[in-house]
Amino acid sequence: MSDATIPPGWAAVRLGEVAEFVMGQAPPGDTCNRSQNGTVFVKAGEFGSLHPLIREWTTKPLKMARSGDVLVCVVGATAGKLNLAVDAAIGRSVAAIRPTSALDTKFLYYTLLPRVQELRRGSAGSAQGVISQADLGAITLLLPPIAEQYRIVCEVEELRAKAGIARTALAKTPELLDRLRQSVLASAFRGDLTAGWRANNPDVEPAAKLLSEIRHQRRAKWDAGVQEGTNKRRTYPEPRAFSSAEMPDLPVGWEWTTVEHLSTKVTDGVHSKPVYVDAGVPFITVKNLTAGPGLSFENTKYISEDDHREFTRRTAPEKGDILVSKDGTLGVVRRIESDCPFSIFVSVALIKPVSDLIGEYLAQALTSPQVQAGMKATGTGLQHIHLVDLRATPIPLPPEKEIPVLLARLKDRLELTALRKAQQGATEGMYALEQAILAKAFRGELVPQDPDDEPASVLLERIRAEREAQGERKGGRRKRATAASGQG
Repeated sequence: MSDATIPPGWAAVRLGEVAEFVMGQAPPGDTCNRSQNGTVFVKAGEFGSLHPLIREWTTKPLKMARSGDVLVCVVGATAGKLNLAVDAAIGRSVAAIRPTSALDTKFLYYTLLPRVQELRRGSAGSAQGVISQADLGAITLLLPPIAEQYRIVCEVEELRAKAGIARTALAKTPELLDRLRQSVLASAFRGDLTAGWRANNPDVEPAAKLLSEIRHQRRAKWDAGVQEGTNKRRTYPEPRAFSSAEMPDLPVGWEWTTVEHLSTKVTDGVHSKPVYVDAGVPFITVKNLTAGPGLSFENTKYISEDDHREFTRRTAPEKGDILVSKDGTLGVVRRIESDCPFSIFVSVALIKPVSDLIGEYLAQALTSPQVQAGMKATGTGLQHIHLVDLRATPIPLPPEKEIPVLLARLKDRLELTALRKAQQGATEGMYALEQAILAKAFRGELVPQDPDDEPASVLLERIRAEREAQGERKGGRRKRATAASGQG
């Protein structure tokens, strides 16, 4: 770095010139405890967001850090991570950087903070990186006068506090978007989104007419299955009667019905764990429903073609069908959007809607708060939704001509992708802003320089002189000790 780029009164130094280092050493294992017996013991695993977590002690500390040091992880995947120290013994994965009077502790911490990745990349070793004492000592930094260091720390902490408030607010955005989604869904399936449309179209055929047509479609598909040999039972299973007497009121023309009335089949996947193979047909479990916004085929296990054929004799997922998680994480709904063949586990239910329109509507209705509340779960530990209860789940049904209008308006109001991307971009922007603040601070551009501050070079010369004098005193003591032992 040229002198032209160094602010007035600052000096370019190596960390070893203005700090000492204590490299950690693990105490004997039988001296470590979690019963608060002895001295606090800190390893890399105890590093917190700013200070180490205190959860282990030792009765035989070997290497000590003290308050005012900066701790750095020097081994492993977290090499380069920083914490402000407390009085504690430190393990071999930790080093303590002990500033001299030329260097403020927090200034050092904030100086090194943007350089964690640099420290990590520069670490050497085997599979895990190692930062040596020599590596730490060779770190270069720009050193302001000590008074200016204090001013920089105050300004950095004030700006970081403001950024933290903004970051906390941004972190709440996904939850707010989810609440907005639930509010929109609740509004849609109690008829609010299409209230104006109904007022302008009072003469449409009611949902009762649609339910009558669905009953005929359902029976026709059953009869076709019997003729094709795909239905083993020859007696048509009538959907269970449903009473809406205790259900909330719906708009005029709407009807309460159930999942069973709107589908030709409600079943689940194979009830025993299959034999997995390296390559074959994807085998879907609840985790594939919860891994993202749609049905995920990432990190999927596979079964053989023969097992898939056997499993799909009972449960054959197809494009347009609906999957619902029924064990553990309950009520996650995914509509099958592709023709990719797969089988499902018992933890996943399969709903075959009577038509594409009903399938699209049912997939959305099943995610609404009022329908989710009607899904009956049982079990004290791991909860389940039994198929009989899933079939009986109440569904509000509008007239046939109202369904496409409702779905279109619902799609418009649930288009939250842009908002989620904006939130993600703002969060990344906050991180970049904090890095920019630190970079500006350590270029001497964050606070004004004061010509009355003692230059860093003067303080450095004084520290060098003190170190030389200290070295001479130590050398004199060693000579006297040697002479005394010779006389003895």
